[in-house]
Amino acid sequence: MSDAFRLQQLLDLRRRAEEEKAISLATAEAEHQHLQFALQMLLPQEAAQLASMASAGSTGSLDPVNVEATRLYLEHLEGSIQRQHEQMAEVSVRVNAQRAELIEATREKRLLERLEERHDETVATEASRLENAQTDEIAAQRHRRLHGMGS
Repeated sequence: MSDAFRLQQLLDLRRRAEEEKAISLATAEAEHQHLQFALQMLLPQEAAQLASMASAGSTGSLDPVNVEATRLYLEHLEGSIQRQHEQMAEVSVRVNAQRAELIEATREKRLLERLEERHDETVATEASRLENAQTDEIAAQRHRRLHGMGS
């Protein structure tokens, strides 16, 4: 019986695949966090512009040029916010898919690790059995010599 685990190369491949998928997931999660941070920076700007317009409207100090510039800026902000939401949705889908791939890769790797553990246990049991057989043979030979029995 060979002591080498026959599926070692496959196990090594599965371990590398799991590591790569973990890195991909971490990268996608970092991208999602970056997009979320960028969105959180845009929302207060939009709220401030809306509050500014409301304040100017209530005081009656509306300048048509300023109102138009604010309206254009708000449109730009709303477009940016919408794009951020769309990008976050796309990245969320990718994060979920990569998480599922990582779970599957981990499951496949763990299956091979269990096979390796069983193999190692079998090898250890066989080695112990052989050692016990050799010890028994040595003891039997010693017993025969001490009691004058021939081989």
